Amino acid sequence: MVRTTITLYVEGAGSVDSLAADEGSGLIYWVDRQKRIINLASMLHQLRTSLPTGNMTRPHAIALDVTQRSLYISQIDTPPTIERCLQDGHDCTTVVTQRLVRPDTLTVSRDHLYWTDSGSGDISALNIHTHSVTHYAV
Repeated sequence: MVRTTITLYVEGAGSVDSLAADEGSGLIYWVDRQKRIINLASMLHQLRTSLPTGNMTRPHAIALDVTQRSLYISQIDTPPTIERCLQDGHDCTTVVTQRLVRPDTLTVSRDHLYWTDSGSGDISALNIHTHSVTHYAV
């Protein structure tokens, strides 16, 4: 098996809080904590831009759902929320508002968005179709 390694260097990436990659489209997303923005860059260095984030003032963690073409973003402002946007950063809607203190790590697996909350110590999951939330005892 031949394996190819690609080294990606993004100059001036800032203080990166969270990172997500879409290998299919060749895009990488990250949250810049200092500038409080979400950036998007091409893995082939052809594009770099900041995404619109609606009314979010403190984006913190991100996760991609490539099958639904969605980007999930946690916001650690008062009150903390988790938003779902299109992958281009538009059409953001709030999907979680309850029992959030500091939603940190986000990941998508099949039909669920999972997250940890460092403020409460919870691990939780959102069914992305029904919007029901399950909290797991840790």
